[in-house]
Amino acid sequence: GNYDVGIVQLKSDKINPVSNTESYFFNGARWGIWFSNGSRDLVETGEVVLDENSVELFPNPCHDNVNILSKSEYFDKIEIFNTQGLKIWEKRSNFNPQEKIVVPLRDFNSGCYVIKLSRSGNVIIMKIIKE
Repeated sequence: GNYDVGIVQLKSDKINPVSNTESYFFNGARWGIWFSNGSRDLVETGEVVLDENSVELFPNPCHDNVNILSKSEYFDKIEIFNTQGLKIWEKRSNFNPQEKIVVPLRDFNSGCYVIKLSRSGNVIIMKIIKE
């Protein structure tokens, strides 16, 4: 079948279109690519994003495991998201500062992932590369 491919200018939130700008659509296009310039944080309403320098994530890139070491923050949940924003792994526990947490990634495909550490509405979001 035929598919429409489009180009739409987005606001800085990378979600909403810029008003009063032209959009371009092509009927019968054969190949399409979706991309966006910039980045979006995976933050829910009401969350406070903490300084990612308070956490070490190593090695990065990694092969089988990635280690998380919080210098000063307490966390009760670790989530991993793929590049489509789907949560693919989660662990809940009481993670204390200076406690090394080993996250197994050996069953993950190679690629980029987002790790979200959270507790009581405070979050740290970091990127990891699995080789």
